[in-house]
Amino acid sequence: MKKLGRVLFYLLWPFVWFYAPLRIRVRAIILVKGKILLVKNWFGPAYWQLPGGGLELTEQPVDAIIREIKEELSIIIKPTQVKHLTQGPIIINKKGLLYRYRIVLIKLKSFPEISMSRELTQYKWEPINSTSLPSELAHINTSL
Repeated sequence: MKKLGRVLFYLLWPFVWFYAPLRIRVRAIILVKGKILLVKNWFGPAYWQLPGGGLELTEQPVDAIIREIKEELSIIIKPTQVKHLTQGPIIINKKGLLYRYRIVLIKLKSFPEISMSRELTQYKWEPINSTSLPSELAHINTSL
């Protein structure tokens, strides 16, 4: 399934290249005891990223991240747990594609039980001081 996602991604590259900059996505820094949750999506170039996804039409970022986290990881988040880290979308260039992201912070007291959807292939908890964190974190001007 992992390889199929990568093959489809590159076969659909012209469509993805056109569509990716148009849609705003929201990504969550889910922080527990000094570790950040990272995921790998089945569709795409298989790199570690923050969990999240695209905003649906008229959807607010908080509602979108709550929906995405529940759909992808089966974690229930309350709106009061979500803190905005970016005022508006930030533009990030990832391997030739431009993405528009809203980044939010969700601090949890304990590691949640995770049940991944078929959209994801892996997850891991990475220390906050790791050198292999996703590029989106370089755009955050606050300490976590």
